[in-house]
Amino acid sequence: MSRTSLRGSSGTSANQLLPNPGCRPNRRVSEAAFLYSAFLTVLLACCAIEWVLWQTGATLTPAAAAAMQAGDPKVVWAGLANQYADFKIHRIAQEKPDIVIIGDSPCSQLRSAMFKPYKTYNFCTTAWTIDQISDIVVRVDNAVHPKLIIFSLGYYFFLDAWVTGWANKIPMVYDVSWSEAHADGLLRLIQLFQAHPGAFVQFLAGSTHETIDGMGLSGADSVALGFGIRYDGSVLYPSQMRAAAPEHNQNPFFGFLEAIPGSPQLQPAQLQAVERLGAIGKERGLTLVGIQFPILKATVDFLDHDPFYRDYAGAWRQFESASTRLRFRDFGIKLFDASHDAVTADRDNFLDPLHPTERGMLGVLIHLLDDPEFHSMLPDIDEAALRRKYQEANSAGETFDVYHAEF
Repeated sequence: MSRTSLRGSSGTSANQLLPNPGCRPNRRVSEAAFLYSAFLTVLLACCAIEWVLWQTGATLTPAAAAAMQAGDPKVVWAGLANQYADFKIHRIAQEKPDIVIIGDSPCSQLRSAMFKPYKTYNFCTTAWTIDQISDIVVRVDNAVHPKLIIFSLGYYFFLDAWVTGWANKIPMVYDVSWSEAHADGLLRLIQLFQAHPGAFVQFLAGSTHETIDGMGLSGADSVALGFGIRYDGSVLYPSQMRAAAPEHNQNPFFGFLEAIPGSPQLQPAQLQAVERLGAIGKERGLTLVGIQFPILKATVDFLDHDPFYRDYAGAWRQFESASTRLRFRDFGIKLFDASHDAVTADRDNFLDPLHPTERGMLGVLIHLLDDPEFHSMLPDIDEAALRRKYQEANSAGETFDVYHAEF
């Protein structure tokens, strides 16, 4: 056969009709380049996310956040609410206060500067039931054994509906690991970024401080909402809540009576819980002081006088009675009731009917010191300085930020 017979009619050789093996390496190179590019893109995205998490402090463990604040008092921190107690237990171990204040959110505005010369830490916004308070009392005592423990004790703590609603609503967690903080912080950051993208953009662009006292923001919630736990454990309220206060205080039922079913009497199970708390105090040699903090006067008037609510206000009246105070004293707990204090008449002393402002709390402390028994537990407190500060705050119309960044 001649060589020409091996060519096609178009003159193409048989070798040219076979696959060109030289094309395969080029395809492999293209695939490798694509995979490398995809890997690099994912890596850069992960690095960017980690950078945002690091910048915002979203994945700090409570222990790390506490150490950060111990080194810089001009920082407020707010991460997941169920990690507040873990954060604060590390803070009191660092500060070793003489006085620790424990409870729900209404007592969050008591400031350490109010109690000078006593070193004080606010452990509020961590316990909403008596059993939760007992748990924290033990943890606090194990950490520092303070001279005095003040705790929130409102009449609503004795309503089963309140306890059922709050017992597992924000269960405190302790010893949060790096991996737990990282996973929870990432999810929280995503949630908050979707709701408040502008706040995060401004923060990453350089607006890293809150606008009231210029304190640095750390933690996803702090960055998103501009609030957080101060150096002394008190809470810096966000501007949105402050702005809503006048409207909320127009309604005596807001956030309190509308959310808390009444009861004809204090529930036996919660009275037993107080007795257990008193036993803990006696066993450990602790001075335990329970305070029912101020409630807006319009709300108190409703509880005191509304004829249609009278049957539901039985627990309120029983808690207010002298016999209850004597019973608690037998348990080992000194009870003081500030629900009818003079500060309750001024709506500007409240964030809402159940949450006094900083000025409201300062006024209450001054009035409590008029009671010789209460004063005897704080004999060295500078009462004259408190009264001057209160007068200055009233003259200036300052209600939320009396002490600012003073600790």
